[in-house]
Amino acid sequence: MFRSSTFLVLLLVSSVPSSHAACAPVCRGTGVVDGSRVPDPNNCHYYYICLQNGADLEPSPVSFPCEEGTDFDALTRTCKDPSSPGFMCDKSCFNCNYYCSEKDIIADPWDCGTYYYCTEGLPSQGLPCPAEKPYFDGDACQTDAGKCCSCISYCSAADRNRLVADVFDCTSYYYCNKVGPVEPFFHSTCPAGNFDYIYQRCSETYPCFEQCSEGRTRK
Repeated sequence: MFRSSTFLVLLLVSSVPSSHAACAPVCRGTGVVDGSRVPDPNNCHYYYICLQNGADLEPSPVSFPCEEGTDFDALTRTCKDPSSPGFMCDKSCFNCNYYCSEKDIIADPWDCGTYYYCTEGLPSQGLPCPAEKPYFDGDACQTDAGKCCSCISYCSAADRNRLVADVFDCTSYYYCNKVGPVEPFFHSTCPAGNFDYIYQRCSETYPCFEQCSEGRTRK
């Protein structure tokens, strides 16, 4: 079990956990053609552009932000004031939070069976899910391992325009272009050594702390 203070420090100096958990954008539906915009299922402020690839439509490799003060409306596929009548953005796709500034109940970055309650901005001692519902999905303990919040390379608000570690590979890292699960397009590998999150660089003297293994991520 983490002590509360230790857990908080780990969150601040480490990338929070697997891009496997990120919901993928979809270029399907009525009226979706080459050049259409579709929602970023992980962040309401962003959208993807559908691009023709042979007979298929595929989302752009990166998402694009709406103008300041607007979010992407899934119905009209345009950036709009989120307070507009009929505005729709489904935020249920990625429901994991790891910081008390984001939610009152947060996931453990590395253990799917543990969660924390936040009081006055600080996490509690880790609370275990019961054996009959062993997996925490961001809101509650349940039975579907595919909804785990653990082992996800994640960009917090403080990580914008910075680098976070690849939780499956000490030698790799991601650039954070937005809050939420990392985008594979921004993945890089150190030419030598391991990635040092604190100093934001590759280092041949920085030790490897293996946070996750492929068997611990949800598919």
